Amino acid sequence: MPSHKTHTLLMPLDMHLHLRDGVMLENIAPLTAYSYSGAIVMPNLVPPVENLEDVIAYKKRIMAAVPNDFF
Repeated sequence: MPSHKTHTLLMPLDMHLHLRDGVMLENIAPLTAYSYSGAIVMPNLVPPVENLEDVIAYKKRIMAAVPNDFF
């Protein structure tokens, strides 16, 4: 009889997340942070993320929307 092992991921990483911005970001980021330890965020924004300053500003908005510092 084969032996089966189970692995449980307690805080996985979301490898493809679209948060958008504004209200969508504020609604989705906390829900995602509840289930995931982090994410690869696809910033499909208007205007688009074009430089390092845009990236830093977007990350700050994401982190302000999550209820913890672990995301």
